[in-house]
Amino acid sequence: MTQKERDNLLLDLNKGQKERDKILLDLKKGQKERDKILLDLKKGQEERDKILLDLKKGQEERDKILLDLKIGQEEKDKILLDLKIGQKERDKILLDLKKGQEEKDKILLDLKKGQEERDKILLDLKKGQEELFNGQKELKEELEQTKIEVRKISQTVARIEYEHGNKIQMLLEIVTSHITKFDSVDNTLNSHKDRLDKHDNEIYYLNSKVQAF
Repeated sequence: MTQKERDNLLLDLNKGQKERDKILLDLKKGQKERDKILLDLKKGQEERDKILLDLKKGQEERDKILLDLKIGQEEKDKILLDLKIGQKERDKILLDLKKGQEEKDKILLDLKKGQEERDKILLDLKKGQEELFNGQKELKEELEQTKIEVRKISQTVARIEYEHGNKIQMLLEIVTSHITKFDSVDNTLNSHKDRLDKHDNEIYYLNSKVQAF
């Protein structure tokens, strides 16, 4: 091999070396760029991981909120069900109260009707008592008049007996008739008295019943 060939070979080797150095420099530069890209990718991955972690945390929080909402909804549903049951019970109580009020109104109406009937009976008894009292008063006046007449007859009998002894029997019969009449009047008065006592007892009984109501 000649010197010129060796020089050309060395020149080619040098040129190749420069090209290899350039390639290595490019590779080194590319490696740096790749390292930068990888670093950016790592940073981006970390950011994505952080975002995913935040998303996961947010999802867990949303799941917890949804669970709380579900629990709250179930509690509200239970409260609404209890309110519905309570409303039915209140409606039943109100219905029973209405029914009881109607029964009390009927009882009060019957009591009012009975009171009116008792008032009418008391009025009739009072009227009857007044009539008996007036009758008794008249009988008493008649009895007094009879007593006066008997006394007059007795005086007349005594005078006639003194004056006319033969007419005594006839006058005694007249006196006896008046005495009988007197006894009849007395019996009638006693009967009226019994009726008045009976009316007093009935009035007392009815008044007791009225006060009891």
